[in-house]
Amino acid sequence: MYDYYLLFDSQGVLVTRLLPGGNIPENATLVDYDLWARTMAETDGVWKLNADGSITKHDFPPPPPPTPEEIRIANESVQADLLAQASQIMAPILVSLQLGDATDEETVSARTWQEYYRALKLVDVSSIAPEWPVTPTS
Repeated sequence: MYDYYLLFDSQGVLVTRLLPGGNIPENATLVDYDLWARTMAETDGVWKLNADGSITKHDFPPPPPPTPEEIRIANESVQADLLAQASQIMAPILVSLQLGDATDEETVSARTWQEYYRALKLVDVSSIAPEWPVTPTS
């Protein structure tokens, strides 16, 4: 029979599992094979050494909220993508307007897309939940 060990950090969080026959630090915790194997197989949480000496699995802590800089960068990326899509859709309509052969429907569509484009530029990208304008259907 082999001895199996777990090593925890100063916060009681599992750092590593130690195999039999290796160099075992004094602060390693002796465990039975079943628990040692569970810590290998069950990686959907954090294994902790509790104050009473028991070892239990806990849920991962939630991720930290995004920083204002991360929010701004993510929203600027969305904004840039939406502006590029709007520009691609507007380009042929604007050519028709410049050539003077745009239909009434194209004229209305161009105005709608230009209003949308302007509204996109005004979105507060520092907000965690920006109010994006509704994409035109025409």
